[in-house]
Amino acid sequence: MRERKLDLTPRSPTQLAHVVIFCHHFEKTREWYKTVLNATESYGNDGSSFLAYDDEHHRLALFLAPPLDNSVKRLNGVQHFAYTLPSVAALLGQYERLAKLDIKPIWTVHHGVTLSIYYEDPEGVQVEFQVDAFVNMTDAKDFMASEAFDRNPAGINFDPEIMKERFFAGESETQLLSQEALPQ
Repeated sequence: MRERKLDLTPRSPTQLAHVVIFCHHFEKTREWYKTVLNATESYGNDGSSFLAYDDEHHRLALFLAPPLDNSVKRLNGVQHFAYTLPSVAALLGQYERLAKLDIKPIWTVHHGVTLSIYYEDPEGVQVEFQVDAFVNMTDAKDFMASEAFDRNPAGINFDPEIMKERFFAGESETQLLSQEALPQ
């Protein structure tokens, strides 16, 4: 077997995947974006909505903002941006490169549709780097419509160091992107 390497190349993402907004007027905001973007809902419940207007599983996610207490003036607006990278090697390479610059992730999670690593900027806005877990968006949308996604739309946390070990041990991209391969 040939030696595997992480892709440490500083690179721009391949695409802006989605934006997440916390909102206090959830239903009104959901209907507004569905109308304005001519979007359909890939998944939704009383406090979350994943909207798509193209072949992607979602381009915009809306979440009902938690109630405010007296110490917080505002909790609405952009919560995070998500950028797609081309492979697990690139995602883990991004993780490794940023770690060397003392930029640490705040959350590492397999959402079912993506393997994702989150960071927080100096203003508190989160930035997600992700790799799509499905080869095509039809399968991703089908997963988002499934009972499995409904049971756990947030996903399963993972340890990026263990993911690197699995990568270097030679596991395939398909194995690394499988949510079932993660400890529950």
